[in-house]
Amino acid sequence: MRRDIANLKLAHDRARGHAQWNGEINQRELSKLLDEMEITNEVRFKLTAGVYKRGSHRWRKFYHYVTMSKYLTVLQARKTICHELTHAVQLESFFKSGCTQKDWDEAYGFYQRKVGYKNNPYELEARAAYRCFDHYMVIDQDPYLHGWNPSELGSGDTLANFRLLRDLTDE
Repeated sequence: MRRDIANLKLAHDRARGHAQWNGEINQRELSKLLDEMEITNEVRFKLTAGVYKRGSHRWRKFYHYVTMSKYLTVLQARKTICHELTHAVQLESFFKSGCTQKDWDEAYGFYQRKVGYKNNPYELEARAAYRCFDHYMVIDQDPYLHGWNPSELGSGDTLANFRLLRDLTDE
């Protein structure tokens, strides 16, 4: 029964465009995106087992270090890459104006304490970036695959499977 529920949930997610990301990044598209965003320093990616955090950006002396959860859907992975790379742009603009990593941390921390994560202007800009750069297929995996196949539901009563799918949709 547990396996049937898991298969049903996967099928449901694929049908809604939430296919599991395979962890691959299209390097050619990434290069174009980095050029358009004018990111001059190297960017390194690492997959993590993050469940509660989709991604993070850190500066490591000479390069940007971006971590991304391996549990993201394709659509979440696309948005997360743009979001984290926007933080790279923000940091590089600080550097260009003569500021340091410490200045960036202080500015970001100031807004974090004053208005919180959701209303932090650096985060607002990063969330909006996806709309500007979503035409780059950095994650070029099909988010819908080919819909879901009822045979993936496993054995059992069709009406019970439908009710289970409906209940999962309402979560």
